[in-house]
Amino acid sequence: MLTIYGGFGVVGAVFYPFYAVAMIDRGLSAGELGLLTAATALVSSAVGPAWGHLADRVVGRRAGLAIGEISSAIGILLFAFGDLSAAIGGTILMAVAGNASNSSADALALGIARDGGPRFAVTRAVTSFTYAVTALAAGVAIRDGGGSSIVPLLAVGLCCTILPIPFLKDRSVMAAHRSAPPRTASARRTRRPARDRFGSVSELLRIAPAMVPFVAIIFLEALCAASFYRLGPVRINEVGGDAAMLGLGATLAAFIEVPFMIASARMLKGIGLRRGFAAATAIMGVITASVALFDSALSLTLLRLAEGAVFAIALMCAVEVVDRLVPRRLHATGQSLYHSAGTLGAALGGIVAGFLYDTAGSTVVFVASGVGLLITALFALRTIPRGRVLLESDATHGAR
Repeated sequence: MLTIYGGFGVVGAVFYPFYAVAMIDRGLSAGELGLLTAATALVSSAVGPAWGHLADRVVGRRAGLAIGEISSAIGILLFAFGDLSAAIGGTILMAVAGNASNSSADALALGIARDGGPRFAVTRAVTSFTYAVTALAAGVAIRDGGGSSIVPLLAVGLCCTILPIPFLKDRSVMAAHRSAPPRTASARRTRRPARDRFGSVSELLRIAPAMVPFVAIIFLEALCAASFYRLGPVRINEVGGDAAMLGLGATLAAFIEVPFMIASARMLKGIGLRRGFAAATAIMGVITASVALFDSALSLTLLRLAEGAVFAIALMCAVEVVDRLVPRRLHATGQSLYHSAGTLGAALGGIVAGFLYDTAGSTVVFVASGVGLLITALFALRTIPRGRVLLESDATHGAR
């Protein structure tokens, strides 16, 4: 898993820091970019729960990860080397496939951590580290040699994410079922209860109803943070930053994530997941509003240091909350709902932020988003359950 998560960082660093600027350079406005982001995110959110069901009940998490990664690779190649139409198609494919990759990979990594493998925080920190190193290299390479100069980095990342998948141990219920005796004909004819018509999603929401408000929190956080992540690079570019500056910002954010992720368990032990997530969201609100105060590319780039630290804490809190609310056999479904909520929030946030950026200016966008994140932090503080929440016994719902 460490190699796969390292590959995630390499591929992400080649794509995300430069995505907005690359699409605008190909002829899109900030508003059109917001609409494209929204469309891809809406599609990804719609298919996300289906990916989770497939990974938990149909093909297994290892196969779900393989499908997602191969599809993502095709999308990245279309984006990197195609015209505007191909880039849009590649973006949509990456958004759809990324949900499968993220939910399956997180479920696999959490299971490996429970069985004595590396802690999830350490595994995820590898992504941040490789992202940091690659983003800086990619920024310099694009500035000096153009887009084709990142092909070697892209090839390394894709190999790291795809080649190790056959060697992973899939501990999902679906994998266990493959080695179980076949069901009898009468068992196969048994109809599933109507309340399970949506498969693992129905079962999860019945077992863990606390996931509903938590998914709403993730949606609101992504909705408000979309301006920072989608239009922050555009703002840096407007005030004179180039590709190397965008790469430096991504590098600083990712580097600072590493120690905060590794130390997250100790840091959160005293204050708990609920307060930790709320505090990180509130600080992110202050950071987002601060973007409106700076007109220097260097100042905006250095702001990524603070963003990286709070992102690391918020991410670790969110993954752990899902882990504690959801039975182990439904982890891919739980992670897919979490990722879908974030993706949907980013979609709508991209529409609103892009429109406001074109019509009202950057100040309105970033200040309003910051206020929204502060409100979301208060909602999280009042809504996320306290302590370890296992709503029903393992004996009733299967081994965790």
